[in-house]
Amino acid sequence: MILLLPFIKVLIVITLLFGLWVMLGGSVLFAFISVLITGLLVVRQHDFI
Repeated sequence: MILLLPFIKVLIVITLLFGLWVMLGGSVLFAFISVLITGLLVVRQHDFI
């Protein structure tokens, strides 16, 4: 279960970013920024483990 916690956190972030993206009209630039933020979070969490 402890191993799933970082994954759940990333899922929550992705869901929030996707919700924002839909509300803002789905701009490609915002989608690209969201992917970058998510990628950075994933990389940082792998560094902590």
